[in-house]
Amino acid sequence: MIPQPLMSEERRVLIVDDDRDFCESLCDLLALRDYGVVFALNASDAERMIRQLPCDVVLIDQRLGSESNGVDLIPVLQSNQPGIVTIMVTAYASINTAIGALKEGAYDYLRKPLHPDDLFATLSRAFEKIALQREKEAAEAELAQRNRQLTGTNAELKAEIAKRRQLEQELRSLNAELDQRVQHRTIELRNANKELEAFTYSVAHDLRAPLRTIDSFSKILLTDYAEQLDDSGRHFLDRTRIAAIHMANIISDLHKLSRISLQHIHGETVDLSSLAKDVVEALVATGTATPEVTIHENLRTHGDRGLIRVALENLFSNARKYTSGNDTARIELGCQKQAGQRTFFVRDNGVGFDMRYAAKLFEPFERLHSDAEFEGTGIGLAIVDRIVQKHGGKVWAEGEIDAGAVFYFTLPEAP
Repeated sequence: MIPQPLMSEERRVLIVDDDRDFCESLCDLLALRDYGVVFALNASDAERMIRQLPCDVVLIDQRLGSESNGVDLIPVLQSNQPGIVTIMVTAYASINTAIGALKEGAYDYLRKPLHPDDLFATLSRAFEKIALQREKEAAEAELAQRNRQLTGTNAELKAEIAKRRQLEQELRSLNAELDQRVQHRTIELRNANKELEAFTYSVAHDLRAPLRTIDSFSKILLTDYAEQLDDSGRHFLDRTRIAAIHMANIISDLHKLSRISLQHIHGETVDLSSLAKDVVEALVATGTATPEVTIHENLRTHGDRGLIRVALENLFSNARKYTSGNDTARIELGCQKQAGQRTFFVRDNGVGFDMRYAAKLFEPFERLHSDAEFEGTGIGLAIVDRIVQKHGGKVWAEGEIDAGAVFYFTLPEAP
């Protein structure tokens, strides 16, 4: 076999014929159409060449000398390169020859002498078949790849489903356990509340009785034995009565605070403006100083009317107390937007407070002024805080010494 040029990578043709002149002429003809062509002069060279230089189409002469038959070479070449397209070329064509070639796997056959039009038409069909076969193989490979991916995905999905089912079962178990814990804690809390309520009532009742006795006997001493007491004795008895009354007020406020913590909310639409006017009217009737009070109209909320009234009573009482030394005392109830939230406020021009201690205002018994300056138990604002929290709101304060204070609070919107 003589050395031959490298073939085109796209259309590769092998000619197998024992006639060298025919092979070289056919190579020149096919080269004009940009086919990559090589040739072999016998079956052995063709078999060796097909292993070294893969081809797409093979043109095989029916008779390869006296010892070889082109038809017998077809399965040999196809076994070395599956998918190769073979075309039988013969000058002795007959029906039996064509059938034999096709049975052995030939794609088509041509008769010598070759006519260029027939040759190129047959090659064109052969390469179309190859292109379709390659597209099919590529599609099958892609399908196989996708099937493998799908199989992997299905396996992952099954694992994920199994994992989720396990998590759902664990979640159901945890929810069941949580329900049991909640029920148990609810029963414990209910019992604790009953015990606390009973304890609070008992403490309030048991402490008030001796305080009333102390106050009563002190008053008797001051009235019936006044002549037998000197100024110091009367002063001590007055201090005793004041302390007993103060202690009774603390017990009363503590009882109120505990009852608020235990009380259930009965929600309804509340006219805050109207309720505040009633509160202010009652406070003014019990005091000597009458501050200037401004109440904005159409203030409405949703909550427990009784509890909200208690909160307003404490806020207005607090404002009136700390404006009592101001000849032009002013108190205002209004509403404004803060951070996009509707916020109520009670503003006064009283003594104010130091903002460093603002957090202590709503703690029980925390007072920023002494009893000598302003009387009180330190419970009122704690009651306000509890009531507002029970309604899902919050309360806070801003102030400045000798420049007044503002108490802000939020409550649910009226429907």
